[in-house]
Amino acid sequence: CRRIRKRIETVGSQLTKRFKIDQIRVHDLWHFQHRLIRKILAHTVCVFLNLVYNRPPLDLDGLIAA
Repeated sequence: CRRIRKRIETVGSQLTKRFKIDQIRVHDLWHFQHRLIRKILAHTVCVFLNLVYNRPPLDLDGLIAA
């Protein structure tokens, strides 16, 4: 359970700090949903690229530096 919890907290932290998921400013639900989906998709693509390059999946700093 600790490994799963740590991974969930790490992903939540990355979405909050790097992708500013807590600061989405919109006027309606439709735009909010699409901005949220784009941010989650960007995070998923970063994790996928890390897996392709045989790197730790949640090491987004290393992906930017590489």
